[in-house]
Formats: sequence, C-alpha cells, structure tokens
Amino acid sequence: IILLIPKDKSHGDLSTNIAMQLARELRSKPLDIANFIIENLDIQGTIIDKAKIAGPGFINFWLSENWLYKVLDEIREQGENYGKVNLGKGKRVQVEFVSVNPTGPLHVGHGKCAVVGDALSSILKAAGYAVEKEYYINDQGKQIDLLGQSVQARYNNLLGEKKEFPPDGYKGEYIVDIAKEVIDKFQDKYKGRDDKESREFFREFTLKKILSGIKKDLKDFGVEFDVWFSEKSLYKHNKLQEVLELLKQRGFLYEKEGALWLKSTDFSDEKDRVVVRGNNIPTYFASDIVYHQNKYQRGFDKVIDIWGAD
Repeated sequence: IILLIPKDKSHGDLSTNIAMQLARELRSKPLDIANFIIENLDIQGTIIDKAKIAGPGFINFWLSENWLYKVLDEIREQGENYGKVNLGKGKRVQVEFVSVNPTGPLHVGHGKCAVVGDALSSILKAAGYAVEKEYYINDQGKQIDLLGQSVQARYNNLLGEKKEFPPDGYKGEYIVDIAKEVIDKFQDKYKGRDDKESREFFREFTLKKILSGIKKDLKDFGVEFDVWFSEKSLYKHNKLQEVLELLKQRGFLYEKEGALWLKSTDFSDEKDRVVVRGNNIPTYFASDIVYHQNKYQRGFDKVIDIWGAD
C-alpha cells in the first residue's frame, strides 16, 4: 500500500489510492471499495484520528494529535537515540563506496555515491549494526603510472624541456597545478630525467597530492571513512597468486587466447571475464576478486558495495 503526503493540507496528513488499484482485480468501483475499507477500518487507539473518502476513491487520513504530542515527548527525552533499534544485534557490516581512482578530483557524480553510502551507513548504525565505512584506493597499475608520467611531462614542459606528453595521459588543468607545485618545492631537481627514481617520485607525489584533495573534499562534504584500503597492499603479500590458485583448484579458471579467464557466466554474468591478460598483467577485475576475498577474511557478516555509473 502506497501512502502519500497530500499537497493540500485539507486532504489530511496521508492519502492512499489503494481502492483504485484494487478496482480491476476486484471488479468493483473504487468508491465502493473505499467505502468497504472505511467501514471495516478500526482506528480506535491507533495513530489515526480519522479517515475520509475523497474524489473517485482516495482515502485520506488525519494523524492523532495525542500521538504526535507523545512522539515529540519521546524525541525530547531520547535525543539522538530516538529511532534507534537493535535489529542488527552488533553484526559487522562493511560499506564500501566512492572509491574513485585517485587520478583526478571528485565530481558531482562521485558526490552522489558519497551521499548514498554515508546515509546507508548511518541508517545501518541506527539499526544496531557495527558499520565500517571503507574507501578502496586504486593505487596500483597502469593508470597510476600514466598519472605520474603526465605530471612529469608537464613539469619538464614548464621548465622549457620538450618532453613528449603520453598519448593517453591526463590533461586536466590540475595536472599543470601539481607540476607547478613540484617546481615550487624541488625546482629543477628532476628536469630532463627519465630514470626509475624520477618516475617513482612523480608517481608517488601526484598520487599523494590527489588523494589528499579527495580526502579534504569528502571531509568538507561531511563524509569520513573508517578505512582507506590500498590496492597496493594486496600485491605486497602476493595475495593475487593465492586467489588464482584457489580458483584454479575449484575449476573456475581457464586459458583462452593466451589470457586467463574466470567462468563468471556460471554466476549469472553475461560473459566470462579476463583476470590475467596475455602479457601477464592482471586486470582490474582480478584485483577486485582479491579485494573481496580480503573483505570476507576480515570477518564481516555482510559486505555492501555501492557502485558508480562506471
């Protein structure tokens, strides 16, 4: 039954069109159904003060003022604890949300995920669950290398070096701003260099800078996380190989076209997914599998992922 708040206060506090919804199924006029409901509705001692029929069969309800006064007293007495229940009985729930790649600033779409995730976490806490909010940092792989290379190229360009910009590099104005900050702090220390040390420097400096901005924006937005989980940490302990071996043992992996594939269609996916490419580089999907195994190993009773549009 759908209850709506009428736009016109003279139509009560709540309204329903259930009589019209049932008309075809019951083969009766909505008005007759509405009258039947009203005649058999026992509202004495409930939160409803009165109920009336309007128009072709709407049923409008007026809430009891005594009930409203009682609720206001409860809110005043219980304060922030009002509405809290122990439905979850302390069960551990992890909510992972936002988790944007740290390759650029947040945008409005990310804000939407932040609001949904934070609101859901608050509701679960109020329902008696032990909630842990987590942000998964994609700080491993090609996109982070490319990010560092983009700033390194802009840094050299600003210092007069004709450094070629990566074909698929990040071209936002924030890349130039970070390059200028490197110049302010380190002058021409890395000018013209393209060795391992300089590449790692730009990679880590840029990653730290963007992640710091993401954290600040979220905090200003009123959203804070309990855990910032690094993808890189999964590779430090060779967890990927452990998971791949486990999946092989259970018959969920197979080789095709030089790549390693997961039989994800066995789990209602529209197609099987590549976990390790032909060049032996794991896909994002492989990292996600390892990450989710890690989640369950941490002992959560329930894991919730809130995905963005991509």
